[in-house]
Amino acid sequence: MYKAWLTTAVKADDLAKQSPPDLEPMIVLVEDKQNDIKQQFFYDRVPVGGRIPVFGSAAKFDENPMKLPREKRDEAVALLATREPQQLVTQKADNYHRRFGVNWAFIEKGGATLAREWTTAKEERLKKFVDYGHRLGYLVSFHCLDGYSDSEYQGWDKDYNFGSQDAARIRWNAAIRAHADLISTDQYETLAGLIRTRR
Repeated sequence: MYKAWLTTAVKADDLAKQSPPDLEPMIVLVEDKQNDIKQQFFYDRVPVGGRIPVFGSAAKFDENPMKLPREKRDEAVALLATREPQQLVTQKADNYHRRFGVNWAFIEKGGATLAREWTTAKEERLKKFVDYGHRLGYLVSFHCLDGYSDSEYQGWDKDYNFGSQDAARIRWNAAIRAHADLISTDQYETLAGLIRTRR
């Protein structure tokens, strides 16, 4: 029943050949880790000429600070802002791997909770990540850009909170200017309204 809603693409005879997507209201994107099995289920088992219903992400280096003890985690998260995009991903997008997902901690030191004034240098770094992903053929996404006060809290992950909607809106606008393809937020209705006003 819901298959008609899904964005799909034809599986080519070569993984490196990226067939154009047949755009529908929904696109299912999964995050691929190192040595993941999602490609086996969502791509390898699809026959050549069949429709790919789910698309994967570029498999980034396995350096997830959230695996670390809390006392080491903050330092590791801070170091993400020193990484260059080519240190995260080197392989070009293909028929299955179509998304380059970027945690905001790669843009601003410490991520959302430690973000301060938005600067030209941060804007340039954001654009660098988007341009790099596009050169490799990926859709570039950023997660998760929330901004709320304690009174506006609705059970969202506090590690992604910029502290106010105004602070989040600055980052939403910057991501839009940089031509990011996807912006993840729990405040999607507000972001959608902002995007509509910029058309």
